[in-house]
Amino acid sequence: MVELQFDTSNEQIAKPVGVDILEYNGQLELTLDQPTPILHILSVSFSPLLALISLGLFADKGIPLLIYVSVAFTFAFVFSLISLIRYKRNKIFVTVTKEDLAIEYRPKNFINDKFYSSKKIEQLFIKKDANGLTLQMVINEAEGQKTQKLIGRFTDITKAKYIEQEIERFLAIKNKRVSGEEM
Repeated sequence: MVELQFDTSNEQIAKPVGVDILEYNGQLELTLDQPTPILHILSVSFSPLLALISLGLFADKGIPLLIYVSVAFTFAFVFSLISLIRYKRNKIFVTVTKEDLAIEYRPKNFINDKFYSSKKIEQLFIKKDANGLTLQMVINEAEGQKTQKLIGRFTDITKAKYIEQEIERFLAIKNKRVSGEEM
C-alpha cells in the first residue's frame, strides 16, 4: 500500500513553454515535446572534434586509415544533426477522459503507447530516478495498489508538475503527497 498524505498547498502552476493543452467534448489533451536523446547531443558535440583530430593526425602522420575515420566522424555528425533537428518535431500526446488515460508518442521510435483506466487512478506524483524526473501514478488494482510510470525523462519540474496538476484537476483527484515524491 502506498502512503498518501493530503497536500495542503493549493499552489497552481502556470502553463510552461513547450506544453499545449486542449479541453473539449469531455476530453483533455496535453501535448509536449519528447526529450532529446543524450546520444544525439553527444554525437553532435564530439563528432566534429574527433573528425578534425583524425584529419590532423592524417596530415601529420600520413596514416591512410585516419582519413576514413575522419570521414566516418563527419557522417556521424551530419546524421546526428539531422536526427536532432527531426527529433524536435516529436511529441508526446496525453489524452484523458473520464474513462481512459492514454500516453502516445509520435512518431513512436520503438516506444509503445500506454493506455490506462482513469477510474483506477488514485494519485499522480513526480519522482526522481536515474533518467531525471518521471510522472508516475498510484493505481488501485484487485491485488492492491501499485505504482506505474507514465512519462519519464523530464528535465523541467515545472512541466512535470503542470501535467500532474491538469490531469488531477480534470479527473477531480485531490492532490495528496506520496512518499518519495519530488517537491
